[in-house]
Amino acid sequence: MIFDYRSHDSVLDDIGRHFVESFGEVGAESGEPLQEGWHRIEIEQVITRCGLQFLDHPTRENLIERYFANRSDGLIPYTAEGLIAATPGETPAAKE
Repeated sequence: MIFDYRSHDSVLDDIGRHFVESFGEVGAESGEPLQEGWHRIEIEQVITRCGLQFLDHPTRENLIERYFANRSDGLIPYTAEGLIAATPGETPAAKE
C-alpha cells in the first residue's frame, strides 16, 4: 500500500509553504481545515502501530534521483507531502 501524508512544516520549501497556505485556506472555507504535518519518524510509528510494516519511505531527494533526475523541464516533487510504502505485517498469534 502507498500512503501519502502532509509533511511537517519544518521540511517545506517556499513552494510547499505556499501550497499549504493556499490549500489550507480552501480547506478551512469548506469546513475541512488542514491538520498539522507529520515528521518522518512519526508516520513510521503510526504505520507500525497499525500492524503494517513500512517497506520504503523515500525522501524528496530519493524521489528526485529515481524519477526526476533527467527531466529537462525542471519538474520536481512537492515538499508538502511525503510517501510511504507499507505491507501488512505478520499476523499476531491468536489470544486464547
